[in-house]
Amino acid sequence: TSYDLSQAELRVAAVLSGEPSLVTAFRTGLDLHTTRAESTFGIANLIDKYGPDYRKSEAFSALERQAGKHGNFTDLNWGSALTLRRTILVKGKTLIPMSICEEVVNSRSRVRPVLFKWQCDWVKQVQKDHGCVLPFTGQSRSFTGVLQGNDINEAINFPIQCHAANLMLAVQGYCHRRFADFSSPYRRIRMFLNTYDALSFDHPQSLSADVDAIFHEAFIWLTAKDYWKMFCDYYGNDVPLAYD
Repeated sequence: TSYDLSQAELRVAAVLSGEPSLVTAFRTGLDLHTTRAESTFGIANLIDKYGPDYRKSEAFSALERQAGKHGNFTDLNWGSALTLRRTILVKGKTLIPMSICEEVVNSRSRVRPVLFKWQCDWVKQVQKDHGCVLPFTGQSRSFTGVLQGNDINEAINFPIQCHAANLMLAVQGYCHRRFADFSSPYRRIRMFLNTYDALSFDHPQSLSADVDAIFHEAFIWLTAKDYWKMFCDYYGNDVPLAYD
């Protein structure tokens, strides 16, 4: 059985920056990828192109929404239009026009203004301090000289990726403690793979319900008492976490 945290990086970015478009979307259940496409290309333009039911259009899903989806994630580290195009080709198996990717990249400061400002301020602070240290964990990253190119991408990405990865590590630690009693039936459950924001268990089919229950228990602990709760409280932005 495998579980993954839903859009962990985007949720972390919402807490760090307080970006209203992200916070509202997660609180209300909006489709972030569609709304990113709408904000970038304009609802009126999408209606002209696909009709009023553009959200149901396969062409919209393959082009604009695909650009919105991967644009959301490349927004987090200021990925280039070329990077966005390559990502969509590899993950979405679709080669979309460079002009669409350029529009996604060029619209960042307009579509996510609070996130964009936070990123600019963060880069300036990292530049000033020659590095950064995260709260709670003390994880740090040092930079020397003038930040440029990949250093800027890495500086922006560092707090987002670290916090997102720490979430599943916290869950893994909780589950490990629950399975630690090898005299219990749980001795036949193994956590055999952690792939960043996903955790996989090897277990007999008869223990599926137990694994579900314990993972959910760990998730509730994470969000109500531990890392995610402290993280949201520290930055003053309450964003719900979810898993699949």
